[in-house]
Amino acid sequence: MSVIAEPKIDCHMHVLDPTRFPYNPEVAYKPAGQEIGTPAQYDAVMDFYGVTHALIVQPNSGYGSDNALLLDTIARGKGRFKGVAIIDFDASMNELRDLQAQGIVGAAFNPSLHGSDYYSGARKLVKRLAELGMYCNCRPSMASCCRSSNGSRRSRSRRSSTIAAARPSRRASTSRRFRPC
Repeated sequence: MSVIAEPKIDCHMHVLDPTRFPYNPEVAYKPAGQEIGTPAQYDAVMDFYGVTHALIVQPNSGYGSDNALLLDTIARGKGRFKGVAIIDFDASMNELRDLQAQGIVGAAFNPSLHGSDYYSGARKLVKRLAELGMYCNCRPSMASCCRSSNGSRRSRSRRSSTIAAARPSRRASTSRRFRPC
């Protein structure tokens, strides 16, 4: 079987559908034109390229913590999708269980947009997520990737990272995914 014909999984994508799900008026950036990708458009792309499943990540742009389109897309996806939501820090275990039952597997953190201080109150949410086997998907800021807690230089990645450990090891910083600051 050729690589083109093999089944694929998209591990990070967004859906934006302001016609069916209007943007939150309090969110600063509202994607338009070619930046919009509706669930129907994404289904067509998945079918064309042989993508069998996808992880949908809630965008900060347009919707913020309004996960309605994300949850609707998962519900209509016939088992093809799981999701990473933007979750309020004070979300209860029951709210998290409800999100999990709807296909949410983690929470999206974006310090590059909000700044690191914004997440100082997230410790309890992270603990509750861990108790449920959920995870944090973090898009780190360049500054946080390039400096360790003691100020020494570290490696950086231009891609979003699923946080499994606090920072990459020095050994990992020499791999192709990371380059020195």
